[in-house]
Amino acid sequence: MSSDVKRHLRVPGIILANLYGRCISAEQDLEGLIFGTVSTRVIHSVNDAEANLNTVVANILIDAFTSTGSNHSFYDTSGAINVQTLEKLCHSRVSQGHQLLGWFKFRRHVAGRPSLLDATVQRELAQFCRRHDNTKTISSHPYFGLFTLSETTDAGLQFDYKFFCGSTLAQSAQTRIEIINLVNSSSTEYAELANAQSPFRMTSDASSPQDSFSTLSKQFLSTMPSTFGSAVPPPYVQETERFFVTTMKTMSSLVEEISAKEKEIKRLEAELAARKSGQQPTASKPPPTFDLLSGD
Repeated sequence: MSSDVKRHLRVPGIILANLYGRCISAEQDLEGLIFGTVSTRVIHSVNDAEANLNTVVANILIDAFTSTGSNHSFYDTSGAINVQTLEKLCHSRVSQGHQLLGWFKFRRHVAGRPSLLDATVQRELAQFCRRHDNTKTISSHPYFGLFTLSETTDAGLQFDYKFFCGSTLAQSAQTRIEIINLVNSSSTEYAELANAQSPFRMTSDASSPQDSFSTLSKQFLSTMPSTFGSAVPPPYVQETERFFVTTMKTMSSLVEEISAKEKEIKRLEAELAARKSGQQPTASKPPPTFDLLSGD
């Protein structure tokens, strides 16, 4: 029997935005600790090579962070961790049910890769996590988040972030992080449909298709909610579908009426051309004049 561990690192967008806001507002470089929760589940599978293969899926959610200072806030210049200082920094978060997941560093105008000092601190933090991690899901695998801010060629600002996992910070240790509330979901298309408000509304009392489009009413929009949120009630979806079906029917009627008008115009042009070719053009008479003073 063997086991494999698959880790999925996730963070809410609001947490990431708050962390960036804290970094930007800092006068100098900033570093701190990352906290969160870890939930695991075991998947049992059988294949031809092994009779019993267990896969441990660890969902790691970042839900808090603590800024600790600009540099060397919980370690010295050589990268050795001050255990007492680190335990003191973790105490308030751990007492609230959080778990230490790793640490982060924010730098300005530098390349987005860890330094040798970062690698040393990461290795020391892995040993600290090995001694204090009760779930053993991130033991010797803490995360390091590197945030950078640099200027672009067009005088703009570029934000970037990378996350690394493991006791070393080699480029191969870079890991993917998922922003959980910025991904597509089953209700994303419905939400976009609700936000795409249309000014057209077909009315049953219109005398012609032109009148249907000239009388733009807000009856349809008034029946729709201002925002659907994460779920769309089926009645609103059905109302939207009926609206677009009516729109297509009215557009078809307009196309037929315009085609009939074009045929009528061509017929009148042909009749006018025939009359001009069969008769001499008569001299135009001046319009009659009226003497307003005489009353005639």
